Amino acid sequence: MAVKGYQQAKRIRPENTTVVRELGGLQLYSRNILGWSQCTMEVLSSSIHRSNPTDWFSYACASHLLGNVDVCLKCIDVYVASQDMPAFMKKPLNRRIMDQLEQYKAYVLADAGRHAEAVDSLETAFAQGKVLNRTLAREQ
Repeated sequence: MAVKGYQQAKRIRPENTTVVRELGGLQLYSRNILGWSQCTMEVLSSSIHRSNPTDWFSYACASHLLGNVDVCLKCIDVYVASQDMPAFMKKPLNRRIMDQLEQYKAYVLADAGRHAEAVDSLETAFAQGKVLNRTLAREQ
């Protein structure tokens, strides 16, 4: 019932990203991963929310769950490339976000059976200071 209400609200005001984001959450709750993926892409493509790491991470997760490993990895890479790294990494929260993104990227690669790439990715990220967990980087 709630999904239908949000779909109607989205039809009336498609530019309202709050409605689209809430609809995506409901679709995730109802295990409609494809619908969640479409909603996160709509939010991400709106010019207002392009810098929000949560939206990028949501789309990457949705792509991964749908089996689109390359789209997931590309999403992470595009977000990382869009940041001004020296300025971005000065903030502790941003360092933690980058750490989580790089760890997730390695997890996706390993999940896809690309273990050597996962290890190389973590080693490179650790050398660049993007991975904070030394134990994780060494264990992989």
